[in-house]
Amino acid sequence: MNGMILKLFALIPFCALLAADIPAQQDRQNKPGEESSYGSGFFDQLRSIFGRFRNSDLQNVFQEAQPIQCSELISHKGEWKQVAFFNKDRKLSDWCRTSLEEVKIDLTVFAFSGSCSEDGGSVQVATKFPTAAGVKAYREGKIGLNQVDIRANDPVHAHINPKTKAYTFELPYLFLKNEGSRKIYSFSAPNRNSVYDIDVSSRWECKAVS
Repeated sequence: MNGMILKLFALIPFCALLAADIPAQQDRQNKPGEESSYGSGFFDQLRSIFGRFRNSDLQNVFQEAQPIQCSELISHKGEWKQVAFFNKDRKLSDWCRTSLEEVKIDLTVFAFSGSCSEDGGSVQVATKFPTAAGVKAYREGKIGLNQVDIRANDPVHAHINPKTKAYTFELPYLFLKNEGSRKIYSFSAPNRNSVYDIDVSSRWECKAVS
C-alpha cells in the first residue's frame, strides 16, 4: 500500500485503521499538484487488497506483520479511524472506504495514549462511537454531522502479547441488536444512556502493515 498504515486485528474480524491526523499533515507537506499519499491511488489499492482477502489470507497477513512501535501508536493525538472491516461471515459485515472523505465523516475514533519503554510501556485505548439513533437521524437529514450523539467509552489497558508481538486489548462496550433469531452485537449504542452487555467483549490485536 501507499505509505504506512496501522491495522487492528481482532480474533474474528479485521479492522484497518488510518491515523486521523496523517492526511491533513500529508496534504500540508505535498507540493502543489502532487498527489496525496492518501488520494485515490491509496483507496484503489485498499479495494484491490481487500477484495482478495480470505480467512487464511488474514491469518498470514497477521503472522507476517511487523510489531507496532509504541511511539507510532501514540504519536500526535494517537487517534485512528477505520478504513476497512472484514468478518469471517462476509454476509454479516464486509466493507472498505473508497475515499478520504468517507474516512473523515466516520465518527468512530480509537485514541491511544500512554508512555513508551523497552517492554512496550503503559498504553491505554479510549474509544468513541456514534449512537445508532444519532446516525439514523443524520442519514434521514434531520441533524448535521456535528450534531450526532457520540458515546465516549472509558479507556482500557493495551499490553504486548509476547507470542504475537501485538498490542492486545479487550473492548467490553458491546450492545445487542435485534436481528431475528441471531445475536448480533455492535459498538454503537442505541442511545447515549444505553447499557452495554457485561457478559461479552471483543479482543483486539494491533500490528503494523505497510
